[in-house]
Amino acid sequence: MNAIASLRTAFVANFPTIVAAVDTTPYNITAPVRRVQAPPPYTPAQKTYTINLVQLNGRRFQLSITNATTVDELARKIQDREGIPPDEQRLIFAGQQMEHSHNVEEDEEDTEGGKPLKEYGVQAGSTIHIVTRLCGS
Repeated sequence: MNAIASLRTAFVANFPTIVAAVDTTPYNITAPVRRVQAPPPYTPAQKTYTINLVQLNGRRFQLSITNATTVDELARKIQDREGIPPDEQRLIFAGQQMEHSHNVEEDEEDTEGGKPLKEYGVQAGSTIHIVTRLCGS
């Protein structure tokens, strides 16, 4: 037991000398650096569902949206699908006109365009009516 204790004492006393003898400078050794990006913030999965759209001429079609889709995004989807420019669209759901940035009067401030459809109560299977704006109105 004394031999182990004396060996331990000798090692601890000479530790700085041992560390100095292991010099890695001439070999230019560096520890590898691993850059890790933080994961994106958690967002609940965007549930996709289908809504129905009806034009005044009776034409019906469906679009897939998520619970985060805004009125402006819906207006752009309608333009992509039907060719109706957003500034000529009036979107009506449950008797209420859904405001988007393209149908706000010039002197009004646009605060509604970014409003998600879910805030109007739109859900899977809902029907939104598209009233096309007439020229000059």
